[in-house]
Amino acid sequence: MELTSEPQPEIIAHLSADTPRLMRFVVKADQDPTSLVPQLRSALAELDAEIPMMRVRTMSMVAVDALAADRYLMILLGVFAAVALVLFGEHDLTQAATTINVSPAAVAVHLRDALWKLRAVPGASDSAPERS
Repeated sequence: MELTSEPQPEIIAHLSADTPRLMRFVVKADQDPTSLVPQLRSALAELDAEIPMMRVRTMSMVAVDALAADRYLMILLGVFAAVALVLFGEHDLTQAATTINVSPAAVAVHLRDALWKLRAVPGASDSAPERS
C-alpha cells in the first residue's frame, strides 16, 4: 500500500473464481485498533484455521512505512546542506582573510570576469559588459 500513488480502480469478484495468494483487509474502528487483533484472529480462524494473519499494522504505521524513503532522502539532503554550509563558511573566512590586502583594481578584474562568465550561461542576462 502506497500513500503517494493515485488510487486504483478495484473490482469485487467472488473469491472462489480466483483466489489471490495475498489479501489485505482494512478495518475501521472507533477504538484502539490493536485491541481488535485478537478478535480478528479468532474470526479468521473460524473461517479457516490454516490461514495466517501476518503484518498487522495500524494506518499510522502504514503511513510511516510509506513515507520512510522520502524522510530518509530529506534527512540526507539536510546533512549534505549542513556540510556544504560549514565548508562554504570555512572557505569564505579563509578567502576573506587572504584577500584583505587586495587592491580595488584586482577586485574590478575579478568582477568583470565573473560578469563575463555569467553572460556565457544560457538564459542569463544580456546586460553583462563586453569583454575587451
